Amino acid sequence: MGMGPGKPVVGVVLTPPGEGGIGVLQVVGTDAVKVLELVFRGKSDGPPGGPWTPGELRLGRLMDGKDVLDEAMVCVLPGDPPAVEIQCHGGQETIRRILRCLEAQGVKLVKPPEWLSLSACRMGLDRIQCEAAEAIPWARSELALSLLLAQHEGALSGFVRDLAGGRVGKAEVEALLRRPRWGEVLCCPRRAVLAGPPNAGKSSLFNRLLKEDRVITAESPGTTRDAIAEEVLVRGVPVVLVDTAGLRETEHPVEKLAIEVSVRELAQADLVLFVFDASLPLDEAVLGNYRSVCGRVPQVIPVLNKMDLAGAAARSEGKALLGQRVVEVSALAGTGLDALAERVRAAITPPHEYEPGAPAIFTDRQASSLERYRVASGLPAADFERLRGEIFAELLGRCPD
Repeated sequence: MGMGPGKPVVGVVLTPPGEGGIGVLQVVGTDAVKVLELVFRGKSDGPPGGPWTPGELRLGRLMDGKDVLDEAMVCVLPGDPPAVEIQCHGGQETIRRILRCLEAQGVKLVKPPEWLSLSACRMGLDRIQCEAAEAIPWARSELALSLLLAQHEGALSGFVRDLAGGRVGKAEVEALLRRPRWGEVLCCPRRAVLAGPPNAGKSSLFNRLLKEDRVITAESPGTTRDAIAEEVLVRGVPVVLVDTAGLRETEHPVEKLAIEVSVRELAQADLVLFVFDASLPLDEAVLGNYRSVCGRVPQVIPVLNKMDLAGAAARSEGKALLGQRVVEVSALAGTGLDALAERVRAAITPPHEYEPGAPAIFTDRQASSLERYRVASGLPAADFERLRGEIFAELLGRCPD
C-alpha cells in the first residue's frame, strides 16, 4: 500500500489489545490532517485552532457528529506525507468507537507490521528496509533480530547499490544466493520431523528438546496419534520440531491414519531426525523405512535413543548398519542432547556464522530478484543493460501499493 497523493489515508492502533490506561492510534496520508479536523474539537467545542505545528500537543475531544467519543491528546507528526497521532483512553470499547468514526471518514485500518513498513517509507527508506521493518516485530531470536536490524539499517540495500555501481560482481551475488541462507533460516524456520518406529522414544525426545512435557509418553507403542508441531530455539536458530506417529505396517484403522499424517509431514520436512531404539536389534523393516526416508528427504540424522539401556554391542551394530555418523542420546537421562542440537543446527544453517552487519536475503522476493540479476548477467550486453535497471528498481523501489 502506498501513501502518495491520491492514496488512501490509513490508520493503526499501536497499543496492544486488552484493557489499558492509554490507547495510541496513528493516521497517515495526504488528507490525515483534514480527517483530524473533522473529528477533533478543542476544549471550547471550537475548531482545532490554527495551523498545526509538527510535534505540538493539543488537548480536546474526539467527536462523531454531536457525540463525544473521548477526551484525547493529538498532534501532527513531522514527515511526509502527513501523519497524526491520537492518544486516548485505553478501553477496548472507546478504541472501537474511534476506529468506526475514522473508517466513516475514509480511513483504512491496517495491522501494526504493515504500519511499520509504511512508517519506514515515510522516513525515505527503500523497499528492502521497509520489509525489514515489517519483519522485526516477528524476530524469533536475538540472532534473527540482529540480522533484520542490519538490513533495516541498509546492509542488503547497500549491497544492491554497490552491485548497481559495479563495486561488487557476479561472484558476490552467487555467494549471497547460495543456500542455505541465514536470513531465510532465521526468518522462516526449517521443519525438523522426528520419525522412526513406534516406541523408539520420539515423543520423549520431543519433550526433552522443548524442555517441557508437551506430548503424552507411555511404554506401550503407538501412543502418538497425530503430528504435534512446536517452535524451539536450537543454539539461537528457530526450528519447527514435529513429533509424528511411529512408522510400521498395521491394520489398525486409527494408527493407519496417524501414519498417513506422518508420511505427509515427512514430505514437508527440511530435516528428519530418524529415531532408533538402541536397546533393540535393528530389524530389516525399520532399516527399510530409514532408507526410504533418506531417499526422499534432503537431510536425515540417525539418532540412537535409549543409550542408557543399550550395550556396547548394540551401539556398534547400529553404527555399522546405518553407515554414517549417528547421534547417541538418552531422552530419559537427558544425555547426548547437546551433540544432537549441534548436528541439527549444522544441518540447516550455512557453514559459516552470520557476520554482524553483513547483507542477507530474508524474503522470497529479494531472492527472486537477485536470481533474475544473476541469470541476466549471462545474457548479451544489450539485453543485460535493459534488464538490470528494471531489477534494481524492483529491489529498491518504493513500498508496494
